Amino acid sequence: MEKEIYKRLYLKNGWDLPAGEKPPLTGRKQYLLRAYELLVKKEDSEYESDYYRAQNRAKEEPLKKDRADMEGTDTERIGARSDSFTDRDGFGRTDSVKEAGKSISGAESGAKEIPDEQDILAQARAGNDDVWKARRRFRFRLITGILAAAVVICWLRLAFGPAILTADISAYQDVTIEIVGISDQPFLITPAELSSMKKKAISVPVHEGEVAADEIPETGKAIGPTLDTFLKKYGKTTDDFRSMRVYTQKETSTAYVRTMKEEELILSIANGRKPLGEKQAPLRIASESMRAEEWSGWIRRIEFVS
Repeated sequence: MEKEIYKRLYLKNGWDLPAGEKPPLTGRKQYLLRAYELLVKKEDSEYESDYYRAQNRAKEEPLKKDRADMEGTDTERIGARSDSFTDRDGFGRTDSVKEAGKSISGAESGAKEIPDEQDILAQARAGNDDVWKARRRFRFRLITGILAAAVVICWLRLAFGPAILTADISAYQDVTIEIVGISDQPFLITPAELSSMKKKAISVPVHEGEVAADEIPETGKAIGPTLDTFLKKYGKTTDDFRSMRVYTQKETSTAYVRTMKEEELILSIANGRKPLGEKQAPLRIASESMRAEEWSGWIRRIEFVS
């Protein structure tokens, strides 16, 4: 039965094959062919080799026709079979046998050429390279998108969000400033506590002649919480007070009356990206409505008058 179906018989000297028939694939080629189909082709869910599909179709066609001829009992089929026996070629083969041979040869000729072992390996490697290139492109686009989104978020944060303190205020961040008038008892605050509040940054242009030509006008910048933000933390507003007076290290004072209610005052703890100077720390009172040299610095005490 095996010889009739596959038309081959294994002898001691090798395979006895009919003319024009290819020898069966070795185990290594079958393994490489399956790897080629799994990695490169993947044409159907069963991953069946085109070679084996063609061989199976070629083997099934004559068997189906023979069974149909043997099982047919109607007169038309009998007449067709009798007519087929009257027309024979030079070798005594009937038309049905010739048609079966054509179907076999056509199926074999339609079967795809089995690629060489090196071709299979090359195509498998090419398929793997394409997969890895696609993955690398996806990762590159993903990382680029994440970085672009981070840049946009940082820009929006700097442009529209609260100011960020970048200056190093460690030299005076624990220096105490006395606050009087907000509560029944005076209390102390530090620049470190003010840095934890919502901050605002301003920059006031320095007028010509205020600084030397070789100096950088750092005094024109200020960053820190506004007076309204500071008072809100203690449940107060500027309307609760008539005036505010600040005292410097040398006990000199400056009063804010109308300015406190009409302008936005900033409790500045740094000069932009730079810390306050020696004669400015630990705190300055800044405002965009005043010139930079009018800002009060070196403050150690703030008194609110109700």
